[in-house]
Amino acid sequence: MRAYLIAFCLGIWLLQVQPALPSARWLWLLPLLSLSALLPRSPRSWQAVLRRAGIGALCLALGFAWAAWRAELRLAERLPEHWQGVDIALIGVVSTLPQTDARGERVVLDVERMLTPNAPRLARVQVTRYWPRDGVREALFHAGARWQLTVRLKRPYGTHNPHGFDLEAWMLERNIGAGGYVRDAPPPRQLDARAATPAAWLAAVREQLRTRIA
Repeated sequence: MRAYLIAFCLGIWLLQVQPALPSARWLWLLPLLSLSALLPRSPRSWQAVLRRAGIGALCLALGFAWAAWRAELRLAERLPEHWQGVDIALIGVVSTLPQTDARGERVVLDVERMLTPNAPRLARVQVTRYWPRDGVREALFHAGARWQLTVRLKRPYGTHNPHGFDLEAWMLERNIGAGGYVRDAPPPRQLDARAATPAAWLAAVREQLRTRIA
């Protein structure tokens, strides 16, 4: 059993190192490999080895197929290409701790509703609100708050520098389907200081703890 679990994990790893999602045409191999489990148990060594090898290959193929299925679902949740650079109005909840730097503040939103007609449904987006050129640089967002925003998004992109930070993989792991920035007009509007969801409550508590530690 342990060897079969290892084979399943190897199938997942094999999918991770592919440059692109494979075609579904190879799935016909799964019924063929499943026939190895129907082979009768035999004291003969070569028959036992053949049966175990067939089941191991089946477990590897199942791991590969499962990882490909999950990857296809996750990639389908990304922003469609023709919606890049288009103003989109949405309602979302700040689900992570806001991060500030010299350019502005950055948050991840759990999208609750798309207000723009026919806009793609995205589960999570990462947006940056840039500091105004003239005025006070004061943080606007707080964890757990619900906001109505107009944003301009793009698909996740990362550099291909060896050993560098892979932004695209980081966003994919966190189910962030797009990144972009907040538009100044119309201005952001806070709907609730804290949304009535467990994730919002947890995010707000984390921010309070960070403030106290700081």
